[in-house]
Amino acid sequence: QGPQGPQRPGGQPPLGVNIVKSHPGTAEGRRAAEFELEFTPTHSGPHELRCIDAHGSLAALCRLRVKAGAAVSCKPIAGTSLVGTPLVAGQWISFELEASDAHGNPLASVWAAVHAPLPRVEGAVISPSFPPRVVATGGEQGGRWEVQMLPAASGKQPLHISIGPTPAFGSPFVLDVRPGLVVAQRCTASGVGATHCAPFVPTSFTLEARDVFGNQLSVGGHAFAISLAPRGHGHYGTVHRIQDHDDGAYTVHYTTPASGGYALSVMLGGVPIEGSPLPLTSWAADDPRIPRAVAEAAQWHRHATHRGGGGGGGGGGGGG
Repeated sequence: QGPQGPQRPGGQPPLGVNIVKSHPGTAEGRRAAEFELEFTPTHSGPHELRCIDAHGSLAALCRLRVKAGAAVSCKPIAGTSLVGTPLVAGQWISFELEASDAHGNPLASVWAAVHAPLPRVEGAVISPSFPPRVVATGGEQGGRWEVQMLPAASGKQPLHISIGPTPAFGSPFVLDVRPGLVVAQRCTASGVGATHCAPFVPTSFTLEARDVFGNQLSVGGHAFAISLAPRGHGHYGTVHRIQDHDDGAYTVHYTTPASGGYALSVMLGGVPIEGSPLPLTSWAADDPRIPRAVAEAAQWHRHATHRGGGGGGGGGGGGG
């Protein structure tokens, strides 16, 4: 019997006990049997190895003190939760690691001093600008470290921890990182409609609310202020609607009344987003430089307008 109960047939015993040799013998005139036992301890700490005969009587008792093996890896200290705990991009976290042997026994204990290299903490979740800090906390005994890191990438992100070539027990750890707070300067405007359009043609572009690391937020409700100021003429564009998709993305619908240049200004909390004000060109239909996507949208709009106008007085009035 080892520390976790008796050896069971077909199962791996806690101490790996195997009878490898037995032979009859005599001792002081009484018949006896001699057994040689081989076992591989897998659990460090104090143990009792009991030998019990077929009648359930204790035949021998051996007290063992099993030390952990060589430091080949590490693992999070009990109670440390890296998986399943929601993290936030841009917020520092800390957790503790302890050196372990090949069986996962912690080495930062009374059994032996530990001399192990610092663990490596790697993964796309970490920003190159903010590498993790690994600080030894085990004192003279060694074998314990505190890791401080700043999650940067949102989503399900693997975190790799290792000592030398050996991964930590449980590595890679899949972290659940949520985007941080919105930062106006990292928000973006994208799509053809952010730089090109045609007069009177309904046009749109996409806004994405992002945190300091550029992660798109997963919620809506941000109050963007958008304007289309003329450049070199006196005609202002009109923003008709900002459609909130409740996932950090917005679709902005607008029109311009005349061809020419415009300054597309997008502000959040009084702060311009990335690239704002964006140079916007409203192209005349006969301009040979008009982008193909804008020309096709203008042509489709003309056909749709003509069809709508021919459908009766009520339809024409509604269009007007």
